[in-house]
Formats: sequence, structure tokens, C-alpha cells
Amino acid sequence: MKNIILIIFCFGIFIVSCNNPFTNNGGSNTPGEFKNYTFEQQIICFCAPPAGIFFKLTVRDSQIVSAENTETGEMLEARQFNFFKTIHELVELVNSIDEDSVAILDVTYDDKEGYPTYVYIDYSAQIADEEIGYRSRNFERE
Repeated sequence: MKNIILIIFCFGIFIVSCNNPFTNNGGSNTPGEFKNYTFEQQIICFCAPPAGIFFKLTVRDSQIVSAENTETGEMLEARQFNFFKTIHELVELVNSIDEDSVAILDVTYDDKEGYPTYVYIDYSAQIADEEIGYRSRNFERE
């Protein structure tokens, strides 16, 4: 009986993982289907703006092409886009972290689309203010 329950549990995990848009046949997270979309992102860190402010990002062919302050409507210059991460870059960042090598890795995923809605990394408990985080919301495919 225990073996049957174990088999059913493993099969359930397999089915759920097949529905994750980031899972490919190799088992790594690669968001290939997210190429053209908009979403809002806030950078969480002890640094100057644009950190702490939500910006609406427009992504075309997996590249950020515009960033608009959601409060003021101000558009950032292209040279400032590197502060933000596309969904693909967020997934790559999360996948690149060895959980045993950081003090904190906290990731939350969107229930419907599967993209990271919250990523927070504290690389070292002994170093102050080196933490970085990204909060993402209002994803829309285009």
C-alpha cells in the first residue's frame, strides 16, 4: 500500500512539473515563452532610485525597451534599464544561486504564469546592505 501511495505522489509531482512554463526537458527553469510582455517591477535594495519605485517595463524579444515610473509617468533612459531584470533574467538569477552559499534566498512564484513575483537575496549575513530584491506584478502578455 505504501508503494502505491509513493508512486501516486511521484506521478503527481511529475504532472505538476510538466505544467510549469519554466521547466524544460532538462529540468532547469528557462522561460522561453516569455518574450513580449509588460509588467511592473520594484528593485529592493539600499541604493538610489530607481530602487524602491515600481516601474512598468515593456519587454520585446526578451529585451527591456521602456521603463515608466508607475507613480509619475516619467520614462527612464535606456542606460538605466540595466537596473531591472526581465522574467528570463530573474529566473536565471534564481537558478544561478547556490542556496548553501547565501544567507537568505527567498523566492515566490505567480500561481498562474509561474514567473518569480518576489526574489530576495542576502549574500552574506556578515555584510550590511548588500542585499538585493525584485518585486514583480501585473504581468501581461502582448
